[in-house]
Amino acid sequence: MYSPDTYRKRLVDDKINQYLKAFGAISLIGMRWTGKTTTGQAHCVSEISLADSTNNFSNKKLALASPEFVLKGETPRLIDEWQEVPAIWDATRFACDRLPGNGNFILTGSSSGNYSRDEIIHTGTGRIATITIGSMSLYETGDSSGMISLQELFDHPVDTTPTGPVEIEQLVRYCVRGGWPKNIDVEMDIAKLTPVEYIKTIIEKDFNDLPDVKNKRSPEKIQACLSTVAAFESTTCGTSDYSKNVKETHDISITRQTFEGYLAGFRRLFIIDSQPAFSLPASKTGSKLLKTAKVRFADPSLVVASLGYKPEMLLTNMDLFGRIFDSLCYHEMKIYAESIDASCYHLIEEHGNSVDSLIELNDGRIGCFKHVVASHQIDQASAELLRVKKILDNAGTSPTLLCVICGMSNAAYTRPDGVMVVPLTALKP
Repeated sequence: MYSPDTYRKRLVDDKINQYLKAFGAISLIGMRWTGKTTTGQAHCVSEISLADSTNNFSNKKLALASPEFVLKGETPRLIDEWQEVPAIWDATRFACDRLPGNGNFILTGSSSGNYSRDEIIHTGTGRIATITIGSMSLYETGDSSGMISLQELFDHPVDTTPTGPVEIEQLVRYCVRGGWPKNIDVEMDIAKLTPVEYIKTIIEKDFNDLPDVKNKRSPEKIQACLSTVAAFESTTCGTSDYSKNVKETHDISITRQTFEGYLAGFRRLFIIDSQPAFSLPASKTGSKLLKTAKVRFADPSLVVASLGYKPEMLLTNMDLFGRIFDSLCYHEMKIYAESIDASCYHLIEEHGNSVDSLIELNDGRIGCFKHVVASHQIDQASAELLRVKKILDNAGTSPTLLCVICGMSNAAYTRPDGVMVVPLTALKP
């Protein structure tokens, strides 16, 4: 099986192997530059790219003329940038019905936005399974030691484990650099250019290339909407709040309905997703839990780039950096949760007590996590977790663990009150 020399093992690799055994084909989707093609290459034995410009894009022309022909080859066969010829999807589905066994094809594409829904006749259900690949976690890039397992935290309290000091400059670097595979070993002054260029491409090209965008949007409006979403990162707010902010900050009038169209476009480009709220009936909790999801950027570096923040701004404003660090923590917790077949929620109750990440395992156990930058914030975060625990206990949904994820702690340990403390840079699935 072909594996590029520079390929770093991804947490999603195990899922890909499982799905190749269970389905005729898999589709790897997600943001650009997150390593979908390289990951697909690591799991295939033959490949063809429809974005290859050789001989005046002969591969694409061949696919347009005969979609089924480009599927011929040893399997698993990678069809890279398949959305250049949407008919490839139906041809793949048909081929899966005819070929014996599973794991025949791997489709990769930069977004779900480069084709119209009416260009695909069949959904592919039962034949083509979809796997989303995002940017890399700190554990995948080698910036987390992986000394502490998220899964194992649910089984027993963490023992006192020295994990080594972490400087705030390191945390800022992780946020500014992001989890882009090509940025792993690059100096921050260079690495910060990747998310900046990514945002620029979205504003100037990608958004208006979406076939569902009926009226072309100006770069100024796209930029205003992106920066507004970034400004509200890690908070709960409705589209009316977004529209109001665009008017106040950029002097651009956008209706609530129009802004929802922008959000839908950003989701199709995979640059934002939603962190749903954990919900229980008020009759059980005795306290109302907010139901609004948090709109989250798919990588913390996109928040920084959308707002035009410089590294020095984050180093000199801890309140500002606290919000960006929360974005980094969510990025990590979501990846680790998905790796163990768990879900990642948030929780806010009516009196303001909150859980930044609530992880629910597939066996129903839940863990409540707060994200803090520095050690002096641990006491306050622990007290808040204990208050939330009482609310959940009253509802008969007692959390299995309470944990503070800390940026600058130099050890993992369990406090006398039962709350665990784990450094972000020591965590793995």
